[in-house]
Amino acid sequence: MADHRLRPDPQRTSVIDRETDSAVSSRVIDTVRTGAKALFASRSRVLLVEERRADGSTFWTLPGGGVKPTESLWDGLHRELREELRCAARLSAEVDSCLYRHRTKSDTVTHYTIIAGTLLTPPDPNPSEDVVDYEWVDPTHPPEKTLRPIRHVIRDSEFP
Repeated sequence: MADHRLRPDPQRTSVIDRETDSAVSSRVIDTVRTGAKALFASRSRVLLVEERRADGSTFWTLPGGGVKPTESLWDGLHRELREELRCAARLSAEVDSCLYRHRTKSDTVTHYTIIAGTLLTPPDPNPSEDVVDYEWVDPTHPPEKTLRPIRHVIRDSEFP
């Protein structure tokens, strides 16, 4: 029987995340998730959130997360924003995408669609959703612990 599970593409390893997969590997990825992240920009700054992993370590990323199979990307992103940042937003356009191999779930890759938008209410991090903080950052100098695929997205984006 043929193995039809997704295998990492060596040409895209840096996009997936070299931080957690330093050697190009032929290991099988068992789970591919769909997710959506929000790109909010203001005065040449981009909104990042600091999240806590199950192992207690933290990282910086764009707001958003996994989308449920019954949700559209936009509906899932609106839900994630309500849950994680207790805020509302107007979403405007899908502007990018990236792949991320999860550090604490090495058999899982999420394909994130990046959706630009505008905040309608101020962010209020929800610690019960493992959101520790938020910050408006210069996209050319994100915090050190910013996920590599997110660094690429914000570096390559155009801001007013």
